[in-house]
Amino acid sequence: MESRLNKTCWANRGGHYVILEKNKAKTTLMHDMTNPAIEVKSLSKSFGSLHALRGISFKVTANGVFCILGPNGAGKTTLIRILTTITRPDSGEVKIFGENIQTHALEIRNRIGIVAQDNHFDNYLSVWDNLMLHAKLHGLSAMAAKNRITELLESVGLQGRSHSVPNTLSGGMQRRVALIRALIHQPDLLFLDEPTTGLDPQARREIWDTVVSIKHKTTVILTTHYMEEADFLSDSILMMREGQVILSGTSRELKNRLASVNESFGHTLNQYEVILTEPKAQHYMETLQAFCSKGAAAEGANCDWLQDIRVSDPFRLSLRVRDPEGLVQLYQVIPAGLIQSIGKLQLDLEDVYLAVANNELSGELSGAGR
Repeated sequence: MESRLNKTCWANRGGHYVILEKNKAKTTLMHDMTNPAIEVKSLSKSFGSLHALRGISFKVTANGVFCILGPNGAGKTTLIRILTTITRPDSGEVKIFGENIQTHALEIRNRIGIVAQDNHFDNYLSVWDNLMLHAKLHGLSAMAAKNRITELLESVGLQGRSHSVPNTLSGGMQRRVALIRALIHQPDLLFLDEPTTGLDPQARREIWDTVVSIKHKTTVILTTHYMEEADFLSDSILMMREGQVILSGTSRELKNRLASVNESFGHTLNQYEVILTEPKAQHYMETLQAFCSKGAAAEGANCDWLQDIRVSDPFRLSLRVRDPEGLVQLYQVIPAGLIQSIGKLQLDLEDVYLAVANNELSGELSGAGR
């Protein structure tokens, strides 16, 4: 009876059967790596009248970081749930290392790791015991688990906190524990769902360093709302909106594509940065907006040159402009003595994201991305 209960318990978590399949998977790993890590064809999923995914197709090459970006409601969560075998698609095909997720779900689950948005620790157990429990669920022997946990804790600088309870750690430390927990069984495919949300810059950078250290031997699927994070970590990017793939490519390719589309359709959405001598960026952004909305006509000015304005930090304004000659009007709003410099910036990934999210140049961008 005990043996049967153990077998059933393991099966519910990817149990004994999966361990056998894992051994099989590892022996065919070199062959698998000749295939894409992920291959998606005509994938669709609806929830009633809501079409979460609309026949999307793409491939992810083995190893490296593949970033999925898009505004809320783009279909990212549904896509990740399908890729991790949690949700079944309505139609289409998904293969992970050449294996169909519908027919080989158990084997695939044993080859993936997941870092969800929430850490989900057992705060009655120490960090070590949380990791040991996870290792046992993946079928590691006691000695293998001990060696692997020690190695991973050292790799993220937490070997001195192994006996701490997770909720006594800082947010950054907890995310590092969640990350190495997902790596215990040495997955071939790792999903990171907004791994640095809410972390300070130093803690965020520590997570980045860990991701960089593993991406040459593990395929990483990343979702994030931080464009600098996507720019820094990703080897390839997929941008979605309303259940469709709008753009895909490297960060540089997406920036160049937006720039070329702007030029070919007569758009000159140039990016400029205004650096102030005093921390009054918010004040002068609001002043310029009021000037353009109410005072421009009275002053005989034309604000059609200005596409968008944002505060980068208390000393910096970021402006997207149609006509750079209009920048001279800044001196009607900001005293000349407060303007340290005005300089042109290159298009960044946030510009591409906003163009996709705001449905700007929709037809042109969609045509460029397919």
